[in-house]
Amino acid sequence: MWSKRSRNLFLLGTLTAGMILLEMALYLTGDLLNREWKFNLFQFCQSVFQKLGWTVVGYVLDGLVVLTLAAVAGMLASEAIRSFRFRRRLKEIELEPLTSEINHRYGKIGAAVHVVESGEPLACTVGLWKPQIVLSTGLIRLLDSRELEAVLHHEHYHQKHGDPFKTFLLSLFASVFRYIPLLRWLELPYRTAREILADRYAMERMGSPEALGSALLKLLKRDKPSRLPLSYVSFAETSVNDRIRHILDPAKQLPLNLPVRAVLVSASTFLLIGSALLFML
Repeated sequence: MWSKRSRNLFLLGTLTAGMILLEMALYLTGDLLNREWKFNLFQFCQSVFQKLGWTVVGYVLDGLVVLTLAAVAGMLASEAIRSFRFRRRLKEIELEPLTSEINHRYGKIGAAVHVVESGEPLACTVGLWKPQIVLSTGLIRLLDSRELEAVLHHEHYHQKHGDPFKTFLLSLFASVFRYIPLLRWLELPYRTAREILADRYAMERMGSPEALGSALLKLLKRDKPSRLPLSYVSFAETSVNDRIRHILDPAKQLPLNLPVRAVLVSASTFLLIGSALLFML
């Protein structure tokens, strides 16, 4: 169920946003190259506006396309710069002897771990292209060996499946397409599904839910660690209540709770787009 839900939410978000971005990019290049594409929604709308004499609306459409594409390019560049700076900073603050010890002790997990000095209990997976697992000394002091192993299995799941990149993509789409509320809504249920799948993976590897549940409860009693200045997935920041319910009763189904208003607004947007595309046939 959770794997299917996670896959469907990701496909819904990326296909919807990807289709709109492709149409926008074709519209912009067609305008620059003075070329007409056969099925381009924005060129069709612009031609309708010109026939109706709605010049200002046409300018607004141009502005929307340019600003959206610029926002996407800006966020990608900003994330790449923050990621580069974080990797450079990580090399500076990494505790190499303790990193080697943890990687040797938990080598059977197969996760490459970096340990940094911090009193805050931090466990996260960072990096869009080659995700890295980062643990703090505060976390290592807080958890016993079984709990730490469970956390490493959890983060290793995120690392293996490239979850920082996937969650960044959905976060980017939610930010630039604010007029499609469904894209904003699905970010949280997708994150929840990924966390529960990582929990399930950790419980399977540990053979029981005790160590993972105990680690999560210990972290809940502490203040949340400071947020990092880039995209990442953290062990104890997302949908903790749903995760605890799943740990206590893995067979229990958690409803998706679709937001009616967001669905209606988004469906109206898609209906307009579909009608325009049908008209072009």
